[in-house]
Amino acid sequence: MFNNIKIKNFLIPIAICILSLFIFDAEAILFSNPSQASCKWDCHWYIHIAQFGYEKDTYLYYNKFGMAGWPFFPAYPMLVRFVHYIIGYDYYECGLILNQALLFFLMFITLFYAKKFCEIKNEVILAFILLMSPFSVWYKMQYTECLYGILVILACIFTKEKKYISLSVVAFFLSLTRPTGVFVVLSCSLYLIYTCLKNKEYENIINYAFPTVVGSLGVSSYMLFLYKTAGDALAFSHIEISWGKHLKFPGAWIVKAIVHLKKINGVISSFIDIFFIRYGFKNNLHLESLILLITFLLAISGGVESMHRYIMGNPLFSIILCIFLNDKSKMFRKITLSLLFLTGVLVNYFWFYGAKYFY
Repeated sequence: MFNNIKIKNFLIPIAICILSLFIFDAEAILFSNPSQASCKWDCHWYIHIAQFGYEKDTYLYYNKFGMAGWPFFPAYPMLVRFVHYIIGYDYYECGLILNQALLFFLMFITLFYAKKFCEIKNEVILAFILLMSPFSVWYKMQYTECLYGILVILACIFTKEKKYISLSVVAFFLSLTRPTGVFVVLSCSLYLIYTCLKNKEYENIINYAFPTVVGSLGVSSYMLFLYKTAGDALAFSHIEISWGKHLKFPGAWIVKAIVHLKKINGVISSFIDIFFIRYGFKNNLHLESLILLITFLLAISGGVESMHRYIMGNPLFSIILCIFLNDKSKMFRKITLSLLFLTGVLVNYFWFYGAKYFY
């Protein structure tokens, strides 16, 4: 898969990755220990699961009333627990070390994929967008974005190479990382099936539907665990009501946010997401755009909150944005990349501070 890779082509991206982590950790130190300063909101759920496992009942505390960790799928917290078992550090530190180590692999595999399959002309620009932009913040802390992003890119690689057995293995772990994981694999299978129909290779259709079946087994195994633990196989979905999430027609949440002038940052992000997904389709990035579109529709059905995280925190978005910038003038690229960098530094600060201006 990685034949004819030239390490020298990755020296500048590696330097960018090191610099991005240095800036992130240096800003964190201004507040407290980086592993503590970076852990906000969902992070505490992941670390708690890694340390203690899943709850059998919902909490009765005033600030967690009716909540439980069931919506947070097990792949990442179990990986944190494994790292803790190996190196023995605090769970918060293990989560941070794990993600910041995985970030190098995410960068490497994203650049490889973009260069080989998306005809990216300048991998340095892509590395800068992926690592220095405001939506790179989730890759560097104890969230699932880094692991999930790696698995998504692997799924895209095996889809483009038509290796359905390898795709099936990735599918299983994707569906244990996030609820949307199985839908990513569904997108890959639909892409392969469409290719078969287009090329009249009807004998391969069953093979290319197989990864979705394996991905479903991953979700099913977690559902079986929840049934035995909490008595509800769909507890990961039902408990979302505690966070105020209800399934509605996608546009309904946008209209509601605009009417009540709440979560406008999510509305703005949604329109930006729509623009770049459409741009991806127009530029023949069909697989990448299809994955983002299905992810977008699933996320927006539950509300506009964190829309920027679900789409912009996906490396496929960075690839589309990079291609978009490559079509612009050099001055436009410089201004855009400078704004992304400055906003990224500011977003890091707000994250450590605990403010939700961008979230």
